[in-house]
Amino acid sequence: MRTFIMQRAGALAFAAAIAAPVAAQQFPTTPPPIGTPKAFKVPVRRTFTLSNGMKVSLTPFGIVPKATVRLAIRTGAIDEAASELWISGLMTDLLSEGTATRGARELAEEMAGMGGTLGIGAGDDLTNIAADVLAERAADLVRVIADVTRHPKFPDSELPRMKQNRLRNIAIARSQP
Repeated sequence: MRTFIMQRAGALAFAAAIAAPVAAQQFPTTPPPIGTPKAFKVPVRRTFTLSNGMKVSLTPFGIVPKATVRLAIRTGAIDEAASELWISGLMTDLLSEGTATRGARELAEEMAGMGGTLGIGAGDDLTNIAADVLAERAADLVRVIADVTRHPKFPDSELPRMKQNRLRNIAIARSQP
């Protein structure tokens, strides 16, 4: 026991000897001058409306040939009745479980093959289905988002698991201050 205490005391003395010169250093009291900002040119956005009424905005950004496609639907938790609490979130969870033509695994593998992942979520007043993919696969992504939106599988077999996931997430959220 005595050896242990002596080792700890020696370690503390060594740490104090090393820290003393650092504590004695004079640190600057004023920050360094601000550098010259880099030039930034806002990319030109192209906006148009498709024949079906969908509004589209195209904005070139960066040098990586990626495309972002996002379908935003103006609905969410705000449109739920008191008896339908978190139904929009449950619906978006189920959307990721596949379509009439592809299951969840196939959907995930197809998205990975495009260089992205599909993000589906509902907020208070907006539901989003979006992804970033390699630019050459943008048209394929539009087809996937259309399929997920127009032909969701909503598998009954997954509903109990999804409900349990939601309840577990609520319990976790409530347990944290």
